[in-house]
Amino acid sequence: KVQNLNAFTKKLMPYMLLPNLKTTAELAEMSGITLDTIQQIPIPSKIPVLLSTGVYDPITPTENTTITSKYLTNSKLLAFPEDSHWSKGNDCYEKKATTFYKTTELPTNAKTCLEKGIPIEYVVNITDNKGIVQLGSQMLMGKENNIYIPLGISLLLVLINFLGVPVYRLIRRFKRKNEKDINRETFNWLPWIMNFLVLCFVGLLAAAIMASIKRNSFILGFGLLSSWTWIFWMMIPIILLLIFTFVKRINISNKNSFASKSFTIVGWLGTLFFVSLMMYWDVLSFF
Repeated sequence: KVQNLNAFTKKLMPYMLLPNLKTTAELAEMSGITLDTIQQIPIPSKIPVLLSTGVYDPITPTENTTITSKYLTNSKLLAFPEDSHWSKGNDCYEKKATTFYKTTELPTNAKTCLEKGIPIEYVVNITDNKGIVQLGSQMLMGKENNIYIPLGISLLLVLINFLGVPVYRLIRRFKRKNEKDINRETFNWLPWIMNFLVLCFVGLLAAAIMASIKRNSFILGFGLLSSWTWIFWMMIPIILLLIFTFVKRINISNKNSFASKSFTIVGWLGTLFFVSLMMYWDVLSFF
């Protein structure tokens, strides 16, 4: 893309701030410019400058803007007491900035204007969850496949048993009406209920994430809304059933056909894989 820029734009490239925070030297090299020196010390200037900042800015703190204003001797700092990073999204800034652009006159009395911001609505009742934070970070970094692929495999195995066993039972029941010699099978309720709880947990976890995003997307940087943390208690019966069905595996499966046993084993492995993922990802750190 650099080769399509004109000479003037190329000269500006070394002074741009990019999302991946490249150094001035790297930007210069990208632009095909060789810098003899790199300015590391701020240069005082009397050029009229209008600065804005939000007091609750977690990315570029107000202190940074205050320090910058000291080198810009002909500047005015608008520190909005009820804004965060995007301090320009209010009527006060628009009015002052418009006047400044038209007349280059810096605001003389902006105190009344600054105090007319939108009150901050603080989000409370959030429960920390390291796993949710880490999964969110993976997705933000474009590593969704690290989550979707193993999670999809585990849920596919669970679905095979959850849907396969009832369908197989219906087919077998239909056959028994025509072939009386087909033996009746006992339904493996415990593994099926275990798979049902896994699917319920996944659905509720997705709902909890969506509810947190709807409330405030930054919540996922800490965990989930506390009103949804009760869903993690569902993992206790899932883990207990996982252990119990393994210990009693002979009693549960010996009386059934090969197909029925296979469905049960696949569902059990899917649950084991799912629980292992939740532990590995630290989603169950709530406990």
